[in-house]
Amino acid sequence: MLSPKLIEAVLNKIISNFRLFILAIGCLINGSPLKAEPFAWSPSSIIDTSTNLSLDNVTNCQDPLHNRVFAAWVDLVTDVPLYSIYSNGSWSSPAFIDPSMNSEGLRCVYLCYDSQNDRIFAAWNDINNNNYPTYSIYYNESWSAPSVISVNIPVGGGDVFLCYNPVEDQVFATWIGDTGSPIYSIHSSNSWSAPALISSTSYVSLNVYTCFRSTQNEIVATWADVTNGGIPTYSIYNGSSWSSTGTIGVAGDADNVFVSYNNLEDIVMATWVDIGDNGVPTYSIYNGTSWSSPLMIDSESIIGAFTTLFTCYDSLHNQFFAAWPGEPNCSPVYSIYNNGFWSPKAYINIEPPGVIGDVFLSYNPLKDQVFATWADCITSLPFYSIYQDTAPNLPLPPTDLVGLKKKNKFATQTEWFNELTWNPPLSGLTPVSYRIYRDSPANLIGVVPAAGPLIFIDNRINKQKSYTYYVTSVDIEGDQSEPYVVIIR
Repeated sequence: MLSPKLIEAVLNKIISNFRLFILAIGCLINGSPLKAEPFAWSPSSIIDTSTNLSLDNVTNCQDPLHNRVFAAWVDLVTDVPLYSIYSNGSWSSPAFIDPSMNSEGLRCVYLCYDSQNDRIFAAWNDINNNNYPTYSIYYNESWSAPSVISVNIPVGGGDVFLCYNPVEDQVFATWIGDTGSPIYSIHSSNSWSAPALISSTSYVSLNVYTCFRSTQNEIVATWADVTNGGIPTYSIYNGSSWSSTGTIGVAGDADNVFVSYNNLEDIVMATWVDIGDNGVPTYSIYNGTSWSSPLMIDSESIIGAFTTLFTCYDSLHNQFFAAWPGEPNCSPVYSIYNNGFWSPKAYINIEPPGVIGDVFLSYNPLKDQVFATWADCITSLPFYSIYQDTAPNLPLPPTDLVGLKKKNKFATQTEWFNELTWNPPLSGLTPVSYRIYRDSPANLIGVVPAAGPLIFIDNRINKQKSYTYYVTSVDIEGDQSEPYVVIIR
């Protein structure tokens, strides 16, 4: 059986060549140059115009099951974590994650989506409670009362980052400990593990960032090692323990090292601001064996202390986005990594005000949108912009999707499996294929050609778990429909 990645690659190649052929014919007829797809950033807009200002970063997180986006920040006046929800083109009125207003954040609030249980985790450094790492869970349209992850190892000056492993149904929390060591704790079965060291020999500058490497069921953690001149450093968790630390490159001086993952090519992207090289945005790629030599994304220096160079992976176009405060006036800029090269940086918004802190990114493949959020440097208001197709002509979703858990009759094969069946759209553009995602729109597990039987078998399941599947239609232009969602319990 051909792998999903191979099928996807073949289909993408066919579609790409066909599109180039059509565009070339159009050029011959019209005498016009080839044009890129009409993707652009929406005008920068304010999430909230009230007094709910942002202390620093405005983070965001996709909630694919409900087709919405969560944004969170620390209130400038009260230091209490705030959130707002983007749905149907508008933001909800910001509200406190902790209505009692007893819990206070240091710099920002990080979020992650738990796809197995359809809930959002939020975590922060509670400066009103001994700098304990603190969290809350959004479930059934409300936040739980904030609770401490652990009182054993407080946060030593940075924030608490979150990363979800859908295979093991685990949330990883990471932070700098009060002695400077990288610390982690795992949320599983509704409780947190005792916090422990990722490394006892490496010390963190500010934050510990992580990503889930799905092909190997691993967590990759990165940070800047202050005991080694700020050099970018990493360790990998393979399900039971962390590997010995290694360095990304042989030199460098960073405050934070962010990391994101490309599941199509199984590569990890690490990005940072190289303070030792005039503050230029820098990257390196991990191929599962080694890291590439660090290279510049752009030659212009990034303004701001302790900047995190956030990225996100666009799975539909197999590319990374990076964003940061640039010139002039700390205006938010971005660059796209595709086919081994970064595009020249361009403005998300060139008009003032600029950015205070960082520009946070997330990607929704079901909508083919990149969300950017930040706080402006003059009013501290939370802003956002959306990178999307400005002239979409999307196919319709498949119809009659049915998901069943079945027992295999053949002893030589997996005993239990999930089976998906569906029918084509009733009208509209004719799909060339269907994409199947499991538990997260970032987790593509299969591509089914439209000409073949419209059935998909998922053998990699645990009988005791429920799984959420998203099935989308893909047309010859590569555009993707809204998802048809089914949950198999």
